[in-house]
Amino acid sequence: MLFMYQNQLEAITAKHDEEREVYQGKLELLKELFKKDARRKEKNKLKTELVLAKEKMDGVKIPYVDWFKMGEPQMFD
Repeated sequence: MLFMYQNQLEAITAKHDEEREVYQGKLELLKELFKKDARRKEKNKLKTELVLAKEKMDGVKIPYVDWFKMGEPQMFD
């Protein structure tokens, strides 16, 4: 009787170990997905910042400087 109980306990323990390994694998996959999602969000954020920076650059106008009138003709040498 005790031998049967021990065999049953070993079988249940082995089953639980297998299930635990499966759940650990699923947990690792979820962690990977969260990392990828965070990277995707960061990439989108950086793209948005780049578009805004380009728009700001387009708004900046640099006036033409006539160096000859300013008495600096050597600027183009």
